[in-house]
Amino acid sequence: MSDRCSLDHFLDRLEEEKLRRLEDTMPRENIFKDIIQQTAIADIEDRIRPLVFPWRLNAKVTMVGYDADPDIDRHYFALVAETTREGIDDAGIHDDTILGPITGKELRIIVFLITSFYLKHIRFVDVAKRVYPQINTAMSLTIWKPRDELIESIASFTGMAESTVSAAVDLLTVKTGDEFYFKDEVTPYFPMFIKVSENYLLEPITSIFRNPFHGIRMLHEASDKRAASNLRAHREGWMTEELYDLFRGDRYICIDGSINLRHRGKILTDIDAAVFDTISGELGLFQLKWQDFNSNDVGKQRSKAKNFTEKVDVWAQSVQSWVAEYGVVGLQQALRIRSASAISRIHLFALGRSAARFQSYGYVSQVDAVASATWRQFIRLRHELGLSEKVLGDLHVAIQSERTTPVRLRPIKQQMPLGNHIVIFENLWNEFDDEDPATGAAS
Repeated sequence: MSDRCSLDHFLDRLEEEKLRRLEDTMPRENIFKDIIQQTAIADIEDRIRPLVFPWRLNAKVTMVGYDADPDIDRHYFALVAETTREGIDDAGIHDDTILGPITGKELRIIVFLITSFYLKHIRFVDVAKRVYPQINTAMSLTIWKPRDELIESIASFTGMAESTVSAAVDLLTVKTGDEFYFKDEVTPYFPMFIKVSENYLLEPITSIFRNPFHGIRMLHEASDKRAASNLRAHREGWMTEELYDLFRGDRYICIDGSINLRHRGKILTDIDAAVFDTISGELGLFQLKWQDFNSNDVGKQRSKAKNFTEKVDVWAQSVQSWVAEYGVVGLQQALRIRSASAISRIHLFALGRSAARFQSYGYVSQVDAVASATWRQFIRLRHELGLSEKVLGDLHVAIQSERTTPVRLRPIKQQMPLGNHIVIFENLWNEFDDEDPATGAAS
């Protein structure tokens, strides 16, 4: 990887793991972990073993059959609950998003249920194979089901109307007519269902190994012109609410609603979110961007990177010119900040939901005053900073520091035996040092 790649987009992709490591060290309530502990079955394989049996399809093929147990179902429901919630959040599908005749919340519940079914099925086949070696694993892992039977079972589990479940299953199904999407889209997509006949669906268990919501969203956007605007409808408010959750308490004033800065009667620019620190007098102004960078199409990625960088620069320059003309008093009035404290300093932030550093695409912000960060990066730094005399200023400095601090990558050599030969992958995977700039400590 080139030096410029080690500075930006690669670091953005590492933020999920960095935030997860930090959250694991934080004493906080985690309802998902509590549910997993409550439903965990220590001897899961011993519980599964008596439930599986060989199912002879014909004289040559033996497959797996198994019985159900409510405790085991609840165990797998708990295992996938958190990842399903994270998956739909990562894809930017709000619970209130309208996707054809269903909502994002209804879609989440149904995908959650299907994912738990698939994960349980994989484990049952794995256990059965060890008990009955004659079982054909590949055929047993393959699930074929009548569509009507699937809809009826999901409706029974969820209590939803069969019409709602039917609409969700249609949204999750790849069928004739969708080939236009797969012809042009280079991003791998493993659908949850494939229509193979009028009333039969193939259920690929591989769909749970990637976030299925990204594929659902991208296919839906390609086939429905209204989908993109429906998905965007809730994102800014959603992101603003989460941002303000990081600044709760009497110390901060969070400005409700988008603020328009007007010049000579016309809107010059807007401010998506603003946080005022009543103790230090610092004001943080935020531009929020929720762009989808999950496509492998480099052209699309470059276009979005260019759009992000240019729009953030225009926004920052417009804010700076407005403040230069109307002053901090005018800004305080425009933001409707009612506080005895005056604005001492203004900090500009641009937050991208999944990416914010685009040097490797050839796009660099021309306004040094803007601190651009990914959403997960901003959350991590906010928690790492904790209490501070100048929270917003310290956040701004930390983001700018990480923007120019490269990560040191080392190739990991991998060897794979293939017959009498050894296949060596020299530079397919990398490990890295994650150094704390203040201490030099690596992790």
